[in-house]
Amino acid sequence: MNLLKQNLILALAILLPLLLIVGLVLSYYLPLSSISTNYNLVYVTCGSDIDLDYSINCWDFLQDRYYVVNAKIGVNTNDLTLDSNNDGIPDRPEDYDVKIFIHDIKENKSKEITLEEAQTLSIFSRHRQKYLSPENLKVSIEDLRGLLRNPVYRYVLKEGDYSLPLHIEEKYVFQFEEIGWVLSISEAASF
Repeated sequence: MNLLKQNLILALAILLPLLLIVGLVLSYYLPLSSISTNYNLVYVTCGSDIDLDYSINCWDFLQDRYYVVNAKIGVNTNDLTLDSNNDGIPDRPEDYDVKIFIHDIKENKSKEITLEEAQTLSIFSRHRQKYLSPENLKVSIEDLRGLLRNPVYRYVLKEGDYSLPLHIEEKYVFQFEEIGWVLSISEAASF
């Protein structure tokens, strides 16, 4: 009987911390599985033939170029001769390589589409709050630097304090501009 009591105390001493760890892990990962949306994300990227990874003013170029009106994507013509600091060098190169993607949130994959295909989609977009889905999930960028000196960034879909990583190619992290969310699942599935 004494041996059973000693083993029971030892078993509880080992089992309780393990149960605590399992509980903490479940409390962290279970909410992540609930982050989802029925809408797919449409975004654009750009670069130049010279330096696709860190093109100057790419983000400004994309913000000026694409917009959503009446659930359809519109395109502005950008002034590529603009020289805001009067140094004789245009602020935007003429060789931007603009790519449009549709990101399937459920499969967490992006697929490149043409502008013509993108313009056939019904798009949900909030003026000045474009990064919010219809369910108020937010697309944001996270810095994973931690203890490393070199920064590592990724895009995530956030709900409160929880985030779900979006698998977007690393070379597009600083060239990403959301256009909006595809309203019809059947439209998004056709790509």
